[in-house]
Amino acid sequence: MSTEQRSRPVSWTTAFTLMLAAVCAGLILPLTFPWPQPEGAARARASNYLKQITLAIIIYSDTNRRMPPAAIYSDDGKPLLSGSFHN
Repeated sequence: MSTEQRSRPVSWTTAFTLMLAAVCAGLILPLTFPWPQPEGAARARASNYLKQITLAIIIYSDTNRRMPPAAIYSDDGKPLLSGSFHN
């Protein structure tokens, strides 16, 4: 490379595009390749889910003066349960 030829400075659009790609990769990679969680974190999350379900049942019973139904029934009288409970 001669002294007359100089490297061209990077344009702001190229720099912005590279930074945007890096940010997107930083946001998407943890979603596609999640890190294994310690057992304590999984236990805390499960405990939080149970607390949320309990709170929802308490709020429902306080609002409606009865407990939530065990199942929702279709027009023909069959209970609409999750897939693991179908007969």
